[in-house]
Amino acid sequence: MLFSRRFTLCIISSFLTMALTVGLNSNLANAEEFPISSKGWQAAVTSIEGVNTSTAMAIGEVKRGNAAEYCERDPGSITRKHGGKLTKTKCIEQVLRDEKGKSYSAFADCPKKTIMSDNRSYTLIGTEPGAFPEFKWRDNQSGKILDGSNASGAPIIEGQFRLLCPNFILGR
Repeated sequence: MLFSRRFTLCIISSFLTMALTVGLNSNLANAEEFPISSKGWQAAVTSIEGVNTSTAMAIGEVKRGNAAEYCERDPGSITRKHGGKLTKTKCIEQVLRDEKGKSYSAFADCPKKTIMSDNRSYTLIGTEPGAFPEFKWRDNQSGKILDGSNASGAPIIEGQFRLLCPNFILGR
């Protein structure tokens, strides 16, 4: 009898875990952030496929929540709260107007640690935990190693790679 109860509990637990996983994956496009800027607003994932494969792909669009987060943080000081002229509501409307009809995409070959973003290809060539930058990226067109700064684009590349290839960042 004790074995039967444990077995039943195990089956129920497995079922609930599976249902929760399916539910979380179906909401993934609404929950994940698609990095597109170190300082500006981000996008929300609208589609993601092939995570941790050689054909990983994500598409993102700037949504109201992304615009609201940016306008609250306001790194450009355009809102009244930060010395600018716009209300937060007007800031959000402006961001959404600027982004209307735009989408962003990234593609990765996770086993090769390569990502294509913004029409450029980058390869993760090494990691050095505790160093800056921790992740070393090579621009495959120019051959240059990104220095890890916001200006180099490395934080965006890394964020998109983490989104598409999390097992390849964790496993190093």
